[in-house]
Amino acid sequence: MTTHQATISGVLSQFTTVVGDLRQALDGLDGEALNWRPVGHKSSSVYMLVSHMMGMARGMCAIARGEQSGRNRAAEFAATGTSADTLLALIDDTQTHVEQALRGMTEEMLTAQRTFADQKATGAGLIILMVRHLGEHLGHVTLTRQLWEQLETDSG
Repeated sequence: MTTHQATISGVLSQFTTVVGDLRQALDGLDGEALNWRPVGHKSSSVYMLVSHMMGMARGMCAIARGEQSGRNRAAEFAATGTSADTLLALIDDTQTHVEQALRGMTEEMLTAQRTFADQKATGAGLIILMVRHLGEHLGHVTLTRQLWEQLETDSG
């Protein structure tokens, strides 16, 4: 296996794990839980976080490939909805897109210097950062769910 293949394989494996864990974290949450913000307007809801995670994953893959991200980060953090099904469909669509984008990355794309958030990184560095960032926000989603469940237990 080449370094190129190993990099893509490793990122795909970690991406698949995070996305699977994210699906589990959404299981059983209703619209109220999905949109609840633990400390009001200064925090993000599960719905916002998932929207951001999927937008970021697509955007980072695009930049790593030398393409425009096409992201609207502000919209990601303004997202609301009434059903986990909508988020699960977004996750499914994003997973398909990201897996195809990663599998199509060439060695040149992995080693090329890119600019993201006014910083330079290789394509490989960006896709590794993408998975790391997804993992961070998975932790936020999980903690927000736990806080919501505790609030429901305490009030019910």
